[in-house]
Amino acid sequence: MDYNNIKINADTEQEFIDLLKNTSPSDILSLFFNTQSQRAAIYTRFNKYVHTYITVVIFINVKIYLLQCNSGFKQFLVDNNEEEYQKLCTSVSTMISKISKEIIHIENSLKDIKPNWSAIINQLRELEKAKFLLTSQQQILKTEIHSNTSTKKDEEGNEYSMPTTGCYQEHIDQCNQQLTVCNQQLAQCINEINEKLEELQYELQDDESEVTTPTTSTSTCNHDHH
Repeated sequence: MDYNNIKINADTEQEFIDLLKNTSPSDILSLFFNTQSQRAAIYTRFNKYVHTYITVVIFINVKIYLLQCNSGFKQFLVDNNEEEYQKLCTSVSTMISKISKEIIHIENSLKDIKPNWSAIINQLRELEKAKFLLTSQQQILKTEIHSNTSTKKDEEGNEYSMPTTGCYQEHIDQCNQQLTVCNQQLAQCINEINEKLEELQYELQDDESEVTTPTTSTSTCNHDHH
C-alpha cells in the first residue's frame, strides 16, 4: 500500500477518519510511521532555522541539521526581518498541527483493537509536544544570545559591540546555562521518542509474524505481550 498517496488523497479530516475505519491495524500502524516521518521532515525544516552555526557559542553533543542552506533563522539573525521569520514559524506550526490531528485519529482508531499500540502513540504525542516546546525555547535562547553579542550599527552606520561586562555578561552567561540545560533535555526527549518508535516497530513485526506464520499447534505460538 502506498501511504504517501493515502496522505495526498485524504484531503479532509473526515476522509482520513473513514480511511482508518477500513484499514487493518498493521496498516494503520504503518500509516502512523509514514505520518511520523512527515512530522520529522517538518522538524528538520524547523531545525534549519534553529540549529544553525552561531560563531559566538558552540555546544557539544548537539546534532546540527543543515540539509539545505541556512536561510530562515540565519537570515533572521542577519537582517532581523522578524515579520518574514514569523511567517516561516507559523507555516511550520500549521503543518505540525495538521499532522498532530491525524496522529490523534490514528491513536483513537487503535484504542479498542490494539490498546498497547494506542498507548505508545499517546506517549509519543506527549514527547513530541515536549520536543516542540524545547525546540522553541532553544531558538529563543539562541536569538537572545546572538542579539546581545553580535556587532551592531548605529544610525550613522558605525559598528559597535554590546558591553561584555556587568549585567550584560551576566545575562549572556545565564542564557548560555539555560541553553545547555535545554540542549540536554532536548537530546533526552529525542532519545525517548526513538525508543518508543523502535518499540512500535517491534510490535508491528511481531503482529505481521503472527499473521504470516502458520500455527500447527497451540504450543508453537506462545507470545506473551504485556
